[in-house]
Amino acid sequence: MEPGLDLPFAIFGHSMGATIGFELARELRQRHWAAPRRLIMSGGRAPHRPSRLSPLAGLPAGKFLEAVQERYGCFSNEILQLREMLDLLLPILRADLKLFETYQCTLEPPLDCPISVFGGVDDATVTKDELADWELHTTAAFDLCMLPGGHFFPQESRDHVLRALEERLTGRADAAIRG
Repeated sequence: MEPGLDLPFAIFGHSMGATIGFELARELRQRHWAAPRRLIMSGGRAPHRPSRLSPLAGLPAGKFLEAVQERYGCFSNEILQLREMLDLLLPILRADLKLFETYQCTLEPPLDCPISVFGGVDDATVTKDELADWELHTTAAFDLCMLPGGHFFPQESRDHVLRALEERLTGRADAAIRG
């Protein structure tokens, strides 16, 4: 990554990707490499907040799929009918969830880059307070933007998300946030 870090960049992560993006920014700082111009965290609770949701990764196969679908609604009816596809996807999803459910944030100083956080107004998996707590992880600007939709609001409200991203990446949102 280091050779490409001479260009301005931002880090965007949704759900578990928000935690991964956060840890990437911390790793860049630890290596004394370039920092992102902005972290954009989406649909994921602040990393120091323990999950209030019951873990799913250890559930038996049938219960696992049912619980994941109930919580996230991530599989279309078409995919649910494709047993071979599910047999490929579920072990990967289970491993991802296990990683996410066992993650523990270590105490470090806040980052120096701005953090923008997006959330879905109807997302039952993360609360506005859990999103707002990302502010504790920066010494720079912070903003929270709630958008229409549930946990997968980036798909449900694609135009809203793209507009919010553009505003933050071009700096147009900063004046509105301060104003």
